[in-house]
Amino acid sequence: MRERTRLIVCRIAFLSLCVAPTALTSGWIVYRVSPLGVATERTYWTRIVAEHLGLQATVAGIEQPRRGVVLLKRLALTDPDSQRLVAQVRLVEVARADQGTVVRLSQPEVEEGQFLRLWEILHDRLLRGGAALAQVQLSAGEVTVRARPQAATFTDVRCSLGPHASGTKAVIEFRVAGID
Repeated sequence: MRERTRLIVCRIAFLSLCVAPTALTSGWIVYRVSPLGVATERTYWTRIVAEHLGLQATVAGIEQPRRGVVLLKRLALTDPDSQRLVAQVRLVEVARADQGTVVRLSQPEVEEGQFLRLWEILHDRLLRGGAALAQVQLSAGEVTVRARPQAATFTDVRCSLGPHASGTKAVIEFRVAGID
């Protein structure tokens, strides 16, 4: 091969194997942190939460600390009919696992007078929705339900949702704070 041909082949190889992947990776990183990328991610997760729960969702921030894990910051759930705030969660961690999806809630609060409405929406959507639901494990250290004259707190809350022969099966375990 001639010297000039070798030089052209080396330049093409350098551009295609070194420069192009570096430029694409850098472009992807810039897009992910740009306002457009952040807005796209927020819209995606808002839509996913709304589709699964039947409630309007707003998310203040999103992080992906490691592969397969997403953190939703300050999730607010609103009743689509009355437009009233139903519940809010300081931080939601969604992770994929071998046994399905694992969701960890940090400081979830159900607004005053909204517990039954939340239960009704989730029951209709998740248990009677008809669509096959993948295995989901949900946990929260404590859940606060605001009510008059004082709020009720449930601790060690765990919920398992998954397919069953007759439809979707839900198992909920919790303790009432202050009661052994």
